[in-house]
Amino acid sequence: SGSGVSLASVSFQLVDLDAGLPVATYATSTTALTWTTSFTVTPALTEGVDYQLEVSATDTLTNATVETKSFRVDTTPPSCVSAKYTGLEQLMVNFSEPLSGSVNLELFTLTSGNSISDYAISGSTIYFDVSMSTPDSLIDGDTLIISDGAVYDYVFNPIEAVTVSVDPDDFAPFVSDVDGLPVAQTISEATVAITIEFSE
Repeated sequence: SGSGVSLASVSFQLVDLDAGLPVATYATSTTALTWTTSFTVTPALTEGVDYQLEVSATDTLTNATVETKSFRVDTTPPSCVSAKYTGLEQLMVNFSEPLSGSVNLELFTLTSGNSISDYAISGSTIYFDVSMSTPDSLIDGDTLIISDGAVYDYVFNPIEAVTVSVDPDDFAPFVSDVDGLPVAQTISEATVAITIEFSE
């Protein structure tokens, strides 16, 4: 208890929300200022089912509180959905679910010999920076080998080893910036220097 008053009792109930039935209950008497426990539910909780944990605590002054937390069991590892070159130095790889920030670059290999140097994660997609030793792979495609544990989902289920075909780059370049265009429609200079930047 934050007020320095000792606990008198703690109880919890774990409920299967899909079935509306309690899965486990626990109660104990304690005089500790703080209390920690762990428990194993038998049989194991079911993948994809929503559960709610309700914890009740009463101190020696009979002050009571109840807290509830809902959660879903996820034991399914992420899978690679697609891979595609999106420019001269970028590889976009999509996964089946959002990923944690843990990525092991050494566990990603391109069979063309192109090398991966850095990455950025956005939800379930990783954008890899690629050093192109084989530029023809932009046209012909490539193969990406992902080893066990290269990435993890939010609850740290690791990906299992997989080999994925990398689609070639079919994104058309676009103009990203134009600099030097005159403001007036009529100009006095015979030559105008214009700088045009493209997306790739």
